[in-house]
Amino acid sequence: MNSLKRYMMALVLLPCFLFGAGYQTSESQPLQPQKMGQITPPHGPLPNHNIDVVINAEFLWWYATVGNLPYAYVKEVVVRSTLPMNEVIFVPDRTKEFDVEWDPGVRVGLGIITNHDGWDLYTDWTYFYNSDSKSISVPPFRQFSNNILVNPPGQLLLNSPWFGGTTASNFNEIDGKWSLLFHQIDLVLGRKFWISPNLVLRPYGGLRGHLSRLHLHIKGTYDGRENPEGGRIFLQKEKSNWKQKFWAAGLLAGMKTTWHMTKHWSVFGDGDVALIYGCFNLRNRFGSLIIRRDNMGGIETLQNFTHTYNNDNFYSIQPVIDLAIGFRWETTFSNCSYRLNFDAGWENHSWIDFNRLTRFKKTEVIFAQDFLPPAGNLSMSGVVVRGRFEF
Repeated sequence: MNSLKRYMMALVLLPCFLFGAGYQTSESQPLQPQKMGQITPPHGPLPNHNIDVVINAEFLWWYATVGNLPYAYVKEVVVRSTLPMNEVIFVPDRTKEFDVEWDPGVRVGLGIITNHDGWDLYTDWTYFYNSDSKSISVPPFRQFSNNILVNPPGQLLLNSPWFGGTTASNFNEIDGKWSLLFHQIDLVLGRKFWISPNLVLRPYGGLRGHLSRLHLHIKGTYDGRENPEGGRIFLQKEKSNWKQKFWAAGLLAGMKTTWHMTKHWSVFGDGDVALIYGCFNLRNRFGSLIIRRDNMGGIETLQNFTHTYNNDNFYSIQPVIDLAIGFRWETTFSNCSYRLNFDAGWENHSWIDFNRLTRFKKTEVIFAQDFLPPAGNLSMSGVVVRGRFEF
């Protein structure tokens, strides 16, 4: 019986020996992470610093593309066999888009890293301007008003979705130019910490402000002066200027990662999402000049005007996705009083349904048109070279 009592007492006291060794009262061990050991120790500030100041300077070599922004359509005259006679029509042949053009940009930033668990406050400003010009021409053809039999099969004609009266106007030369002016300011609160001996994370969130201008200029020309036998149109020119201004502000959240390969070299990968709300301002000016031959062989001006077709303001939410990847070299010097980083990477920024310009849509009635809002995305991509100094 005594042996049984001793065994039962040992079973009762065993958990106390197993789990009681790690227990300490709050008086003997205050609940302070720096004394207990942190799961995610902060990356900064530098040793013996209460606050670090961070300065960033970045050179951007980017290109931008905007969806649903063709500057011209190429059409071809074809013959369709019908009874009682062949029918001559023109069909779309191809769409002419702007090329990719690389342009420089800049991003500068300023921030602080505190000793409050390594929290940091950072702001930066991004500037980028991108533009491209294109032109296309086709051999001279005979302009027409109601009869297209004057042009043989295989003849190419030009048109643009940005002109008024797109059903009846055709040109032998079209010039297009587009440009994008881009400003962005971010203000974020984050924390950079070690999640393992060689992996650093920095989650962050904050505010984003944006201001941009998208400009499109299209000019079409039909020159019949070199073709005196080809119809009554002597000279026709049309111009269309479209401008989209957008300002917005909203929320931003993301994550930066640094994968340390050696003491000085690492690979970084960043990603964030923003939702900003603001005002789109759309303006369009359209001009037309038509000079034709009269019945006596002379010339007369049929129309010559400039008109503001559309001026619209509306508010909308704009989603944005930012991604970046690259290589980093960093070092400290002067007894870890200063830190220096150099980055080289690739960034992509996608603005969903950014293009809100209104295009003309063909209808069954000649010279009639209605408005078709496109849904074109803005994509800015390219190389980023960055220098960062922390002190």
